[in-house]
Amino acid sequence: MPHAHSDHRAICLNIAFHNSFKRSFKFDNHWLNNSDFLILAAMNWSYCLFGNPLYIHNHKLTKLKDAIKDWKRQIPTRFNKSKYKIKNDIQSIQGLIEISLSNSPSDNLQDLKLHEIALLK
Repeated sequence: MPHAHSDHRAICLNIAFHNSFKRSFKFDNHWLNNSDFLILAAMNWSYCLFGNPLYIHNHKLTKLKDAIKDWKRQIPTRFNKSKYKIKNDIQSIQGLIEISLSNSPSDNLQDLKLHEIALLK
């Protein structure tokens, strides 16, 4: 027997994924060897704040973390230096390849060997 009335209702779902992933803060021990970092830490930790000790501690940590993130963006790291050196080396090699396509094969080999020696230094 057919039902005259149903208790089911249509549902409209809007499924959207929110990319709210935050990167966790990671402290690098080698920062302690950088005098600029020590000054930055002292400046951001030494200001006077009143209130609950847990609030003060949390507020100072947050302020220091933000200052360190800004500082990290400004200093060239060893990784960035290596990355840029490799990028420049690749561009040089690509330039040599383009030049070599227009030269004779013996000239190409000589140019590539000279460049390889220069890169290995």
